[in-house]
Parts: sequence; C-alpha cells; structure tokens
Amino acid sequence: MPIEMIEVGGGFEQGTAQQSRLYILRGETNPDTVLAHLVANTPANLGRLRRGDPIIRPVTVGVYEGRVTWGSTSGGSIRVQPQTTDFFQSFETQRSEVLLTYSLEHIGSWGNAGGVSTLTGGALNIDENGVPQGVSVPTGNGILTERGFKPVGSITTAWLRTINRNAFKVNSDNFRGFEPGEVLFLGSRGEPRIANGDYEIVSQFAISENKDAFVINAGAPPGEFINIPGKKGWHYLSVQYRDVPDASGRLRKIPDLAHIDRVYDEVSFAALDLPEP
Repeated sequence: MPIEMIEVGGGFEQGTAQQSRLYILRGETNPDTVLAHLVANTPANLGRLRRGDPIIRPVTVGVYEGRVTWGSTSGGSIRVQPQTTDFFQSFETQRSEVLLTYSLEHIGSWGNAGGVSTLTGGALNIDENGVPQGVSVPTGNGILTERGFKPVGSITTAWLRTINRNAFKVNSDNFRGFEPGEVLFLGSRGEPRIANGDYEIVSQFAISENKDAFVINAGAPPGEFINIPGKKGWHYLSVQYRDVPDASGRLRKIPDLAHIDRVYDEVSFAALDLPEP
C-alpha cells in the first residue's frame, strides 16, 4: 500500500529565520520507510533556508505525524546540519607578547643636567653589564579558523600523517589571500558525522603579516641606524649592538648587526588537502 502524505493546513509556521510544516503520513508501519518518504517528498531548500532533520512520531498503527523545519545554517532560532560541500571561516585577533631588545626609534635620553647624547642606540632595558634585556611588548596575531567537511573515505592514515607532519609550518605560497610567509598552520581536528557520511574538519592558522622595509633606531646619525629591507611575518629578527665611546668617554650602544632568521619549515598548504571554500 502506498504511503499517503497530507500537509496539515494549521501546521505551517514561518519566521524570519525558519519555516516549519506539519504532515500526516499513513499506510506504513515501518518508521524508517515513513521518514525516508517524508524526506523524499519535501524540498531540500525553501529559498535560502535549508531543510533540517525531519521528525516523525506515531499517532496510531500505520499513522505518523511528521514535522519538517527549514532554517539557516547559522543564527536564528534553529541551526540545521551543514552539507558536506559547506565551508565556514571565522577570525579573531589574539594578544601575544613579543620580547623586543631594540626600538624602532630612540626618542631621547636625559640626565641631571638635562638632555644627554644618545647612550642606548635604541637598545632596550640595558642591565649593569650593558646587555639589552628587552621589554615584553603586546602585539596582535590573527587567528583564522576554518570549518569544512571531508567524506569518510578521505580520512586515511596517510592524510592524518600529512596533517600532523605539517603542523606548525608556514605557507610557502599564497594561501587564502595571504602572502607566502604570513600563515602558520596550527593543526586540524576532525569529528565524524555518521548520518552525513563525512567528517567535520576544524583547522586553525595564526597570521603574522609580512613587513615592508623599515629602520632600526630611526632618526639616529649616519652609521647608527640599520635599514631592514623587510621580513616575512614568521621570520625572526634580532639585533646586535656594539659599544662606542662618545666625546666624554662614556660607552654608547650602537646597533651593529641585524639578523633575520627562518625558524619554521615552509610548505605548500595545498599538500594539506584541507576542505576548500
């Protein structure tokens, strides 16, 4: 006997973020068959709204009540399950601390008699031995979080090894609009969605922008500053100082050498085979 499905006129509900419809289904006692019929005979989308998981409940033998709700994948009063092809991004700026031993510009030095010649050369927090101890400076790092989906069959041991092997490496080519050297892969985690036959993959990346040319100890006399041609976001910059006596014989700190070093391996993020927008 074919299943008869009737939409209940008074069961229609509509809001700005969802629509809900009520049905009576009769002629079948197997709830799985009833549920499959309900899914097959209701649209997957109503405009921009997506069908959520239908709900059925028995009324009497061979008669079921079914409710289907269409809603947004985010926000509103209902959240429906995303499809395997969906992709989401979120972004936040997190505070981090950087130990700086150098300044971009030395503003001035003062003593008992007023202003004195620059003794530090931009070196910060010099100890009794003349060694710059530096100061901890807050800075912001962007954290990009991606949420996508991969079919169960693609979650292999080889893929998991690739993800683990490349965690905490930096992009060697353009990635999500960021230039090479700006994105540090922080790793991924995955959870199975049995009903959908896929895994939800959540990946995180830290962003440190590449820096164009700048000056260490800007505004100082010739020979007392260093022009830096620029650096990649996740390269490490350190500055060495030398002692130079001034006219009174006092030792002054002069920036002598600036070093830019790569401390992270670089890799093409295409090798990660992550869900794509």
